[in-house]
Amino acid sequence: MSQDRREHRRLNIRLPVEYRPNNKSASGAIRTVTENISTGGVYCEMDMLEGVTLPQVGSVWEVELIVPPGDGYYPYHGRATSMVEVIRWCDPSSSATVSRAEPPCHRRVGIAARFSEPLKLAF
Repeated sequence: MSQDRREHRRLNIRLPVEYRPNNKSASGAIRTVTENISTGGVYCEMDMLEGVTLPQVGSVWEVELIVPPGDGYYPYHGRATSMVEVIRWCDPSSSATVSRAEPPCHRRVGIAARFSEPLKLAF
């Protein structure tokens, strides 16, 4: 049994997410879905489509999460925004976790990002 050394507990939840370059340019936005999220950061997977520039390790992006309404907690959808730093790329088809400066040469990549400020909630 391996010991989990993660600092923050992860919640496996799929939320729509949009990454935008730090300069807040509308062009260059990337839309995908989270695989998991914690108070420390977010992990998602995305397709490497032709013409799409994916975030580089060490780059800072604005992230916006869409939180759907749900019975028992809130009847309306909301948004959560924060700045994130890209900390790792990985190949989702491999069990190995590899830090990379450049995205791997696969059609689908995983990206891990650390929140650099607390989430701002708007409900």
